[in-house]
Amino acid sequence: MKTSATVGLVGPDEHWQVEVIGDNLTDEITFGGCAPTTYADSIFFGQRLAGTGTVTGGRGGQAETACFVERGRSLWLRLTYNY
Repeated sequence: MKTSATVGLVGPDEHWQVEVIGDNLTDEITFGGCAPTTYADSIFFGQRLAGTGTVTGGRGGQAETACFVERGRSLWLRLTYNY
């Protein structure tokens, strides 16, 4: 389970604001998206990847799937000033 939080402080005249923003504070590894793919005739970082050429016939007869991992823990500091 991913946890996110924001904590902020606003000046007395409401002209400035400081916020600390945290995303995925527990640093969970989650998949952003997965899709069936063939990898046959694919180019990845300038190299050809070996693939079976079918979505359902990967190594051991399993489907080949590409998954992208979402960003791990991240923290930001946001400073806002209103004229």
